[in-house]
Amino acid sequence: MGVWDTLRKSDRNRTRLEQMYEDAYALCNSPTRQNETLGPKERQRVEMGVACEQIANGTGEFGRTVTNPIPVNGLFGAWTYLSRLRWMQTGSKVFFHQLRQEGAIMVFALINRSGTWQDTLYVDPYHPYASRHRPKGYMLEKEFVFPRGVTTHIVAFPQGLYRYIQQEAKRRLGIALADEEGKYIQVEKTTYP
Repeated sequence: MGVWDTLRKSDRNRTRLEQMYEDAYALCNSPTRQNETLGPKERQRVEMGVACEQIANGTGEFGRTVTNPIPVNGLFGAWTYLSRLRWMQTGSKVFFHQLRQEGAIMVFALINRSGTWQDTLYVDPYHPYASRHRPKGYMLEKEFVFPRGVTTHIVAFPQGLYRYIQQEAKRRLGIALADEEGKYIQVEKTTYP
């Protein structure tokens, strides 16, 4: 049996769940494929947006002001970008929800698993791909692996966040995924609105 026969046989033996995970991973790491999933109006605005790492003439600290938001490709791009962030001081993953919207700019609340650290970031969703820059104090992972937040507002954030993340993943990817650490956010220590 040749190499190609072995590969074809292994493809047939892959489970549907394995294929769904692989498809989700590929989608979450491809801005082009993400943009194809957007509704017609959002897709047009995203594709007509300026391809940039930072907003030209942005003022204030990158990602921390409405006048210098993080460029991303729609809500999908915001979801994958924010899920790749880690707080640099500790290396901890961050979890998020949309706090509010200021005009076209989305404002996200972020916390760590212990609930002792909080932050706010501003995102501009109308660009063809997500920036590769990161706000000061953050690391940006090279690839998206599991979602860590939602692009909607949660009234009792972060209560129930893990379940909401799974729901958004199911809607976007067809499979209920969430970073396991999201189950263990210490809600009682969190003071975020």
